[in-house]
Amino acid sequence: MSVKIGVGFGGWPFPEPDPELLWNYTDTCEDLDIDSIWFSDRVVSTALNLEVVVAMSFIAGRTKKLKFGTSVFALPLRNPTVLAKEIATLDFLSGGRTLPAVGLGADDLAEYEACGTKRSQRVSRTEEAIEVMRKLWSQDHVTHHGKHFTLNDVTIQPKPVFPPDGMPPIWIGGRSEPALRRTARIGDG
Repeated sequence: MSVKIGVGFGGWPFPEPDPELLWNYTDTCEDLDIDSIWFSDRVVSTALNLEVVVAMSFIAGRTKKLKFGTSVFALPLRNPTVLAKEIATLDFLSGGRTLPAVGLGADDLAEYEACGTKRSQRVSRTEEAIEVMRKLWSQDHVTHHGKHFTLNDVTIQPKPVFPPDGMPPIWIGGRSEPALRRTARIGDG
């Protein structure tokens, strides 16, 4: 059994807002055979936080081995069709190195309002979004009529290539008993 080490950070972990610090950090992780690097998803914040899809794209283009993921995508704030396409594209271009983890996001009313989402719907939006993303990754001509999302004969390409079956695992993050139950019910870890 081998041990894999991943590194993550919430906001910008460096003493100054210089992108070269992230480049050096990423290169060091790749050189040291670190398994993965993780970014937190905050859409609005007074602290410096990178947009996670863009940050993961940077990692994908700069490295050959380093996996990358989110700790966690604030899924209720995102459109699952667009996010499924972004993750599938990143996974395709990186050779299966994408590690999407999702959750409800921070309990910050301002963030939900800024994204046009009701905080009271965050659980149902998250659960339905996971269902939509899995369908889009594994099927063509997806039709879905849910409480929050409607798709009629929708296909995304490329599909993810995450080994062994092309389906990235959806890990669910959270700090509560309901989050643990959600993980057991609909998550991969």
